[in-house]
Amino acid sequence: MKGTHLSTSDCGAAVFCIGMVNDTQCNTNKSVLLCGLQNGRILIRSLPSLTLLATLDPHLSAGHLGAVMTIVAGPSNTFFSGGSDGIVFAWSLEPSVWAMCD
Repeated sequence: MKGTHLSTSDCGAAVFCIGMVNDTQCNTNKSVLLCGLQNGRILIRSLPSLTLLATLDPHLSAGHLGAVMTIVAGPSNTFFSGGSDGIVFAWSLEPSVWAMCD
């Protein structure tokens, strides 16, 4: 069985983990890919194009001071991230994220 390559994206830093969140509040039937990076950033990408929608940057707002080691989807458009800094964050995706999706 073979797969079909859909898209490629350069994240600019080492990707340590990925996760996916499905829209459960705006009823768009859309999903986003979350990429946890070595530099503490979390990239939010549209599926299946991998278009960058937003960046959660610890230097501009809350976030991990070390690598993002794990991302887990939560209920109602939320997700959780754990970092090498020993901190767990709970995040909520705003409706504007779903409006930008493919």
